[in-house]
Amino acid sequence: MSVISGIAASKGIAKGAAYIYHQNEIDITEASKLSQESELERFKDACDKAAEEISRLRIDAIEAVGSSEAQIFEAQEMMIRSPDFEDSVQEWISRGKTAEYSVRAGSEALEKMLYETGDDYLMERTADVRDISGRVIRALLGVRNEDLPDFPHILIAEDLLPSQTIAMDKTKILGIATSRGAYNSHTAILARTLGIPAVVGCGDMIKVIRDGSEIIINGTDGTVQSEIDETAEREFERLKREFDEHKNSLEKLKDMPSVTADGSEIEICANIGSLEDAQAALENGADGVGLFRTEFLYMESTDFPSEEAQFEVYKTVLEMFKGKRVIVRTFDIGADKSLPYMDLGNEENPAMGCRAIRVCLNNSVLFKTQLNALLRASKYGRLAIMFPMISELKELRACKDMIRECMRELDDRGLEYSRDIEIGIMVEVPAAAVMSDEFAREADFFSVGTNDLSQFTMAADRTNEKVNYLCDASQEAVLRLIGLTAKNAVANGILCGVCGELAGDPEYTEKLLRMGVRELSMSPFSILEVRKKVREIRLDQ
Repeated sequence: MSVISGIAASKGIAKGAAYIYHQNEIDITEASKLSQESELERFKDACDKAAEEISRLRIDAIEAVGSSEAQIFEAQEMMIRSPDFEDSVQEWISRGKTAEYSVRAGSEALEKMLYETGDDYLMERTADVRDISGRVIRALLGVRNEDLPDFPHILIAEDLLPSQTIAMDKTKILGIATSRGAYNSHTAILARTLGIPAVVGCGDMIKVIRDGSEIIINGTDGTVQSEIDETAEREFERLKREFDEHKNSLEKLKDMPSVTADGSEIEICANIGSLEDAQAALENGADGVGLFRTEFLYMESTDFPSEEAQFEVYKTVLEMFKGKRVIVRTFDIGADKSLPYMDLGNEENPAMGCRAIRVCLNNSVLFKTQLNALLRASKYGRLAIMFPMISELKELRACKDMIRECMRELDDRGLEYSRDIEIGIMVEVPAAAVMSDEFAREADFFSVGTNDLSQFTMAADRTNEKVNYLCDASQEAVLRLIGLTAKNAVANGILCGVCGELAGDPEYTEKLLRMGVRELSMSPFSILEVRKKVREIRLDQ
């Protein structure tokens, strides 16, 4: 028996035939026979084709793994259009190289720079660089990826790109093992979301595995076993039984109340961005929706979605949740979420520019279209409306004025709506956290968006790979702001929730609850683990 150790990336255990995945090598001509202008035109056309493919992958990813994980492909769409990427390629084209050679040379230099930082996060972003550069090169040369086999197997590879992972036939992949990768690599994140056992970072030892040989992969302890004997077979059966029992025990929590051991009621809700996400939330026993990211309705459309189209989606989700609260965030466009049909102009720092509620208040017709659709849908369930990136009280007051104006217009149109709608804000700007005592007197609830709160508190752009390591909600400064927000919410008798990455991490569940947080919203696939943790906690001790 041979045991290979790696990083436990996605829980689960599986046994099956190994399939060694080799990327097709692409022959590339270095010297160009065309003009620089022609090569640059070829490059730009290939980027357009690649961007279209990534856009389709993003939509596929939303359906397969949900809107949160699909943001991987949003980042790639931005990267492929970035001036840095284009400039690195143009430099090589100007030396008389072909577009495909220039893409490879430019991307390899960028990968080397990221890898030499020694930072785990930045090193893992090399996968994005390889993904988009390979896609552009294949578009230039008309080459397609290797197809995976049509039988159940454990996939063995040096590494997998995000697009390769999302395009896999999940019914045929029993497990994944890679020689490269880290716990927070895209492969690991997607494997966890899809429920596929995965071990990454196995190193060169993975090369001893023979194609077609039977192996065991344990994504819980981070091992891969080849040359299976009777002892290994018995151990596999035992571990498989234990893992299945754990899964079954979580399944039993699906309809159990989210209540601590001493009787404190907690809402464990889902972050969604589509009807598919909503269904996954219900299947995993969500207590409601803590964050409905409505911008995905806009991003999946070729034009601004009409009031009627939005109404149908909101109505459907509210009906699906049958009286459970659904918190809908008004569209958060700008920064890393752009629309091809909406020109927001160029900004030096779009993350801190005209985005989210600032876009809404500057585009009242667009904003009122969404609010009218939401109000009309409100009669079909328990709707709460949440405004993103609120920084000062006059913004919240302007939003509430806009809702009252929409109500008057709906009255004039003779259309029904609920007048019992909760109005809340996302606390994702430090100013809102610091002023949360004032906001708590005018809002019905808070929801702390830890992702943006982290980047603004730490002054670190979360889309900038060089400083992304600072964008961590477990930073003490961020935790203090969450605690202050929760304290002021409790003092004013309103609900404080958390809807960022921290909400789905059982390691921080008790800390958040002790702060006064009473609603946690997360990926649907994290709900049962967090519910298990909640039911073990005693807040009276």
